[in-house]
Amino acid sequence: MDYRFSKSVDETPNSVWPIVLVTNPKDANFLMPEKEPVNRISQSDHIRVLVWSNSTIKNVSLWIDDVYVGQAKQAASIFANAGPSPLYVLPWNPSELQDGSTLRVKVVDAAGNKRIITQPISVAGIPRRQFTYISQWILRSQIPLNLSVVFYMSWLFVFMVLVIPRCFGDNWLQFSRNKPSFFRGLYRFSHETALVGPVLVFLLYELVGPIFLGFLIPGHFGALFSFGIVIAGTFVREGLTYFCELLQLWVFFLFVIVIGIRSFAQQQPISRRHTCAVPTDLFTCTIIFTTFQFILILTTICLPYGFSAVCLSPGRLMPLAVSWYLAYRVSRLSFSREIRTATSRLLSNDGASVQSRSHETAALSMSHSP
Repeated sequence: MDYRFSKSVDETPNSVWPIVLVTNPKDANFLMPEKEPVNRISQSDHIRVLVWSNSTIKNVSLWIDDVYVGQAKQAASIFANAGPSPLYVLPWNPSELQDGSTLRVKVVDAAGNKRIITQPISVAGIPRRQFTYISQWILRSQIPLNLSVVFYMSWLFVFMVLVIPRCFGDNWLQFSRNKPSFFRGLYRFSHETALVGPVLVFLLYELVGPIFLGFLIPGHFGALFSFGIVIAGTFVREGLTYFCELLQLWVFFLFVIVIGIRSFAQQQPISRRHTCAVPTDLFTCTIIFTTFQFILILTTICLPYGFSAVCLSPGRLMPLAVSWYLAYRVSRLSFSREIRTATSRLLSNDGASVQSRSHETAALSMSHSP
């Protein structure tokens, strides 16, 4: 803090020295007139720069609008045994500057390390906000709220894709013979309760059920939901849970549901020796989804909370079970459908032959009658 102005610098312990932070004037991109005394910028008499390095600082040079204004001097330390002060100051006259100027600071230490900082400044205290539209939207928006909206809209889309075809009767399937095979497969998939049932159960559970349970903090058992965390009788809204659930939902939809529908639509006749064969593309995508799910479990549950939390994670284990169940059942139902079709054709042919024979018998009896 510098006269109630908040400042920050994005550095890590492994950053290259020196580290530079201009405290006055503050970067115009991050001015907050509603919370900061921005009028003090025009009333200040020194430019203030904080400089840290593991070597002695040789010089701190400053430019305003590409005009050299001088070399900042190291301020005296307040405490006798505190060592050299990291503060460097240079007198200036803000009234001589036009609003919308640019400040450039160049720092060189004894080891030859160099750092140049360039930032817009506003003497009048008016924010510049030189960010892209996406950056401004991210900074100003409520990330948890946006993620929740995207998650619920995505969930509704997947749910409706599976439910709407069930509203159509068999006449639609006859009418859709000229449509792409994917839509016919979607119709058949949604009408097979053995296939769509487990998927809908998982979708409903993802909406309201806990992702996993465990000791989220030492001594306190809690549950993590898609909409937040419940621990010690307290609900905490968390945006990261929406992101993880959104990622899992779309990977499950694209690699399991879509490929399962496609395999169900394009299933070729199966020989008697391969009645349980799993389609290659569905099997491959199921392995990909399983790998993704294991990585998600490892990084978000196992490493932070331990193996016991993995055993209590139905929100992560359920989609794995559903994906392998679909990979097995798609081929079985396709084979059963072929058997039913062949049987119905055989029965219809037998019925037609019996009817034709009855007609022949009746004709012969009439011909032999006096």
